[in-house]
Amino acid sequence: MTTFEIQFHGVRGSMASPGVHTAQVGGNTSCVEVRAGEQRIVFDAGTGLRTVGERMMSERGLGTKTTILLSHVHWDHIQGLPFFTPIYVPGCEIDVVSGPNGFMPLEQVLRRQMSPPFFPVAFDDLASRLRATDVRPQDHFELGDAMVTVARLNHPDPVYGYRVEYGGRSIVYATDTEHYRCVDPTLRKLAAGADVLIYDAQYTPEEYSGQAGPAKVGWGHSTFEAAAELARAAEVGQLVLFHHDPSRSDQAVADIEARAQILFTDTVAAREGVTFAVGGEQPLTSYSVQRSLQRRARPRRATLELIGAGAPPATPATALDSKQASGVEVEATSARAEAASEAVGVEATSARAEAASEAVTASGVAVEATRQRAESETEERCASDGRANASEGRAEAA
Repeated sequence: MTTFEIQFHGVRGSMASPGVHTAQVGGNTSCVEVRAGEQRIVFDAGTGLRTVGERMMSERGLGTKTTILLSHVHWDHIQGLPFFTPIYVPGCEIDVVSGPNGFMPLEQVLRRQMSPPFFPVAFDDLASRLRATDVRPQDHFELGDAMVTVARLNHPDPVYGYRVEYGGRSIVYATDTEHYRCVDPTLRKLAAGADVLIYDAQYTPEEYSGQAGPAKVGWGHSTFEAAAELARAAEVGQLVLFHHDPSRSDQAVADIEARAQILFTDTVAAREGVTFAVGGEQPLTSYSVQRSLQRRARPRRATLELIGAGAPPATPATALDSKQASGVEVEATSARAEAASEAVGVEATSARAEAASEAVTASGVAVEATRQRAESETEERCASDGRANASEGRAEAA
């Protein structure tokens, strides 16, 4: 079977949090490795990226081109890049990709990160072929046989989500994004029908709303409750809770996972070291997440099927004398005329029924289009209100 698998190397948000209370879930910041056939794709370059480099060195996978898709360039998402061993190995090809950050090109960001007095090795001294590429929201681009779609999400600084499609399967990575009062229409579209949705669930609903500590509205992160709502709306296969708060203990993550499963059964919390196949028949580890890819059956619009009447069976000819023959011929002519008249009537009825069916279908299409426009307008108003609330929340926090 063609390989399409995910391995989590870093699942924490904001900052690394090693310690005895986080050892089971892991303390490294955001980094998820995806293998799509011969392609190695990495979501974010948090502190977990170091272990991706170690794996590549041990597997002698240095000849494989690696593409790193950055959600954004906050510290916890790029901190692992200077410690990614392959960037120091001659011949290694590494592409780092992200959307506009509003301040400077991506290459300049990476150069500043790897320059004195922040780091002893300069960007220009790297032995690998490392390229920085800026992409835009709604861009689509190919990585081998995989197709990548980019979408702008909701965060204090610009942040981007990605959908990777390969072999008829799909993974969506959406971290560091804040939900609205309605399901984010951009994310709903990006995640529609995805096999796996990896989503930011840093806060509990109580923490987000301010019932437990200061409110987190406008901070650019989400909850497991919003994650489940999105998963249902987008009809995804598997929901993976991600970007755990650095203060969240292993037990607390498990508690959130259990609460989320009540809202969306196929939910699991991301944990470091876990590997699972997308659409695979057998789990790759004892903690793998597998799900059959039988899609939820969508109701289909009923169509009217018309069945035409068949011609009446022929009557066997009867021997008649010459006198009877003339009368029979007249009668036969009359019968043919009557049959023709009936056929015309049946055809007219069929045509009227077909026209009625087409009118019903056209009416249904118009109603559906109106409904979709109304839904889109409602979602956009809701998203606009959410962005305004987020700005107010950030202002209050400041």
